Amino acid sequence: MSKIEIPIAEVEIGGSLFNFYYNNAIIRSDVQKTTTDTLATASDNFNLSISEVASILAGSGEVYEYLMAVRAPIAILGANVPVGLPKRLKWDATVKTFNDWFVPGAELWEKDDNTEIIFYTNPFATNAASYLLGSEISIINQIGASVTILTIADAQAVTASGWTKL
Repeated sequence: MSKIEIPIAEVEIGGSLFNFYYNNAIIRSDVQKTTTDTLATASDNFNLSISEVASILAGSGEVYEYLMAVRAPIAILGANVPVGLPKRLKWDATVKTFNDWFVPGAELWEKDDNTEIIFYTNPFATNAASYLLGSEISIINQIGASVTILTIADAQAVTASGWTKL
């Protein structure tokens, strides 16, 4: 079950995420909702688009426990894990490469021509509480124009043929 937290001002009438929150949380009785003086929180099995995640982040919100995928050139495996991502340092305080960052059981796909990789945003192969946050996925997205964030449905469509699960 994924969770979104959005500043209350963004979900009130006139806020940048009012329509999104109304349509995806308020009118749905199956969505768990809590509101404080500063945050509106909703938990459900959301089916968020890339643009909806980006809008939540742009509105100073956060997305938790929402599995997505990253498509990148295979060279990313040799790149250092950027600042702001969890578990990026080795025991001796040196920075891990993406290749070292993934643990056994993480979902990784390699294009059959060895040029690209797709990985799901649970690099530590644990439960939903350890999925990368929306803001952490955004850090990966900022690595370069050749990195693309995908929904899981889009990643599954891409990897349907011509890709090998590692």
